[in-house]
Amino acid sequence: MNNKEQENTIDLKRILALLLSKIWIILLVAVVFAAAVALYTKLAIDEEYTSVATMYVQNKEVGIEGSSTSISSSDMVASSSLAKVCQDIFTSDRMLVKVETSLKELGYEVTAKQLKKMIKITSTNENQVMTLTVVSGDPMLSLEIASLVTLNAEEVYRDIVKIGSVETISEASYSETPSAPNLKRNVILGFLLGFLLMCVAIVLTDLLDTKVKPQDNLSEMYGIPLFAEIMDFEIEMKGGSGYEYSGKK
Repeated sequence: MNNKEQENTIDLKRILALLLSKIWIILLVAVVFAAAVALYTKLAIDEEYTSVATMYVQNKEVGIEGSSTSISSSDMVASSSLAKVCQDIFTSDRMLVKVETSLKELGYEVTAKQLKKMIKITSTNENQVMTLTVVSGDPMLSLEIASLVTLNAEEVYRDIVKIGSVETISEASYSETPSAPNLKRNVILGFLLGFLLMCVAIVLTDLLDTKVKPQDNLSEMYGIPLFAEIMDFEIEMKGGSGYEYSGKK
């Protein structure tokens, strides 16, 4: 092992020993950070509730007289493309105005602009299945919005596309458990942040301290032999080791 590798090893061991010697302070600060994040999450961040429904779109009406009862691969591809189109159709003003009107009848005052931010529609793996996700601050409101979108989906789709159909696979879900914020995740992140910041602060403070301390091995630090130490009798008389650096000239 060369001198540089030995110096790096010594520094790492010294830093580790330093952190271990102050582990209780580090953990205390980390716990304080975690508690602060938990309190902020509970008091300052509004809870959100999610309702999810799934729908299926196809580009022709199977089973209707005059139409084929089989679905070809080209039909599958066309339906997959329609699923992407439906993402725009079901978040368009035509759908949102219908949902807004129905919500007013139920006693909810939600505008079309607000609804657009709450509704998200995705198609997984470019197939014919669409996932409708509605997020709001009220679990019942999320359920009502998702239910109204699936209820009006067929009508709005046929008004624009004219051919094909939209079927509901799973009805809108209801959950009283908030989907956000994630309290557990935030607390863990707060703890890790406090732990890391305290470790960095301790190491930086130590690195910026240029005083020679009794535990410093000067021979190993500078790679030169140590011939003698000068005892500070004043420190020794006060109960010190006698070899501390007093800073006096």
